[in-house]
Amino acid sequence: DIKIGNANASNNCGIIRFTYDPASDGGGNVAANYISLGMHGMTAASETFNITGNDLVGIGTIAPDTLLTLEGTSAEVALTIGCHSDTSGHAGTLNFRKKDATAGDEDYKVDDNDILGIIGFQGWDDSEYLPGAQIIARMDGESDNNIMPCDLEFWTNTGAASATLNAYVAEGGDFYTNDGSVSSIASDERLKKDIRDF
Repeated sequence: DIKIGNANASNNCGIIRFTYDPASDGGGNVAANYISLGMHGMTAASETFNITGNDLVGIGTIAPDTLLTLEGTSAEVALTIGCHSDTSGHAGTLNFRKKDATAGDEDYKVDDNDILGIIGFQGWDDSEYLPGAQIIARMDGESDNNIMPCDLEFWTNTGAASATLNAYVAEGGDFYTNDGSVSSIASDERLKKDIRDF
């Protein structure tokens, strides 16, 4: 390890750590190499921002398992997108993008049944994280110039290792449930009511 910072752990000060794992030589465990930034606590250093050798970023962890992993202990873990503007159309935005090609290639449009994005809710059993629920945006037809037909699916878990598709909003606005029933927002009076009426 190489550390840059104040060695006096009794002071709150910055620290930068460069960690190298010899096992990474020759293409081995590159994930064990990382750069971390953090603050000294009152008794020990705590690295809070980490970039691993295989290009993963962790905040609150030195072992991220996705491109960006946020972890917290004994505290709420929140991600905030703030927008400060007096223009009504400005807002905090979270975008999911999909293209049927490698980065930089503009020739391939998304196809029917392609998934554009997933919001997943997972819980830990006694050995791994399992899906409790998912919201999935899936293409319902072919894309073209100014055309992007898409459904929004709602998956829930009734007590298994995976979630099940239980309802979805079709690209035309109809709402389908897992029993095959359909409700039209345009004609079903139940869907016109204020949600507080239910």
